[in-house]
Amino acid sequence: MISSATLGERITATRKRRKLTQAAIAKALGVSRPTVAAIEKGSRRPSDEELVRIAAALDASVHDLLKEHAAIGSVSPRFRIAAGTRLPKPDVESAVEKLRGLGAKYVELERIHRVKRALAPLESLAAYRVPGPGEGADPVQAGEHAARTVRGWLDLGDAPALNLRELLEVEAGLRIFDVGLPGEIAAIFIWGDELGGCVGLNGLHSEERRRWSLAHETGHFLRDREAGEVLPTAGPARKDASESFAESFASEFLLPANG
Repeated sequence: MISSATLGERITATRKRRKLTQAAIAKALGVSRPTVAAIEKGSRRPSDEELVRIAAALDASVHDLLKEHAAIGSVSPRFRIAAGTRLPKPDVESAVEKLRGLGAKYVELERIHRVKRALAPLESLAAYRVPGPGEGADPVQAGEHAARTVRGWLDLGDAPALNLRELLEVEAGLRIFDVGLPGEIAAIFIWGDELGGCVGLNGLHSEERRRWSLAHETGHFLRDREAGEVLPTAGPARKDASESFAESFASEFLLPANG
């Protein structure tokens, strides 16, 4: 049985992901807000009946709250979306939560099998990180340089990058999923200390479109992974440094000029 402190942490994390207040949970339980605060701190363990009602209020299962190897999988709440792109906020949040849940299950399986995730080679590549060494460089040139560096790291030369998904899962430590995304979203990238990098690709897109989206999100992984990314299928082209870097990286990585 998990400890009251761990149960409280899971209730807190799930409540915050659902954007609910302690007062809202208290109302659903018919108790005071300080009682909910005590439950979340682990100083008061909820009864079985209260736990069922908490799970219902959180739109979660009792099993998810109590299972021994569950991963919280918190991710950054910030996601870049192109200005002027009309993506319904609930759709984006639902898609992000779906991807976070898949990543959390991945972590849970690793824990069950006592697999300790080692740092992947590309996770330690800091030359293009911002804020840091990569800040201030021309983003287009930096993206091209990053692509050539990664291709050299992977010993690709100027040849096409085959088995891209398998390569990036091993060399970058990315957790890559084909998921059901709203039609306006090509891909989502999220990062969390517990999850690592997770990429959700629109499963309805063609293989070539998904390859481009994966390469694009890898650019964000190399440059500014903590900020997250929602890649729309259409809308005004973004001119910020982050997007310029990712587009330049994807272009040079998939189709190098020398090739």
